[in-house]
Amino acid sequence: MNTTIPLYQRIAFKLALLAFATALLLGVVVGLLQLKSDFDAAELQLESDIERILNVAQGSASQSVFTLNEISADELVAGLLNYEFISKVELFDEWGNLLGSGSQPAQSHPPSWLSVLIERASHDHISPLYDPGDRKRVFGQLVMSVDSYSGFGAI
Repeated sequence: MNTTIPLYQRIAFKLALLAFATALLLGVVVGLLQLKSDFDAAELQLESDIERILNVAQGSASQSVFTLNEISADELVAGLLNYEFISKVELFDEWGNLLGSGSQPAQSHPPSWLSVLIERASHDHISPLYDPGDRKRVFGQLVMSVDSYSGFGAI
């Protein structure tokens, strides 16, 4: 009596199917964790770049606001807008008057569906401007809107 067991009922087939499903699931989970880790690292790098830019621009912005020099303020704004991920820059004095502003259109490449799910589109960075003689006295602010999608590129 020679009875053959169908393929899908054999223990070897069931074990191979289980191993394949486990490997596939583990691969997807590890891949998603790595992707999230890469997005987090890119966001930290972007934030670091923005902080560096703000630190460099703060002296010129403070001088522009302290002297109420609109020409200098416009030059600063134009310089900051050379970065593709900076979409809008505004410079205010201590009374909230706009001293200089500028913006640029969003980049032409649409964000991928994945970056839309993981990251926020844009956010503002506000840097207080201090009196050069008295670091406790705030007399203006520099506001930059950052487009995260442009900062990360076409992910």
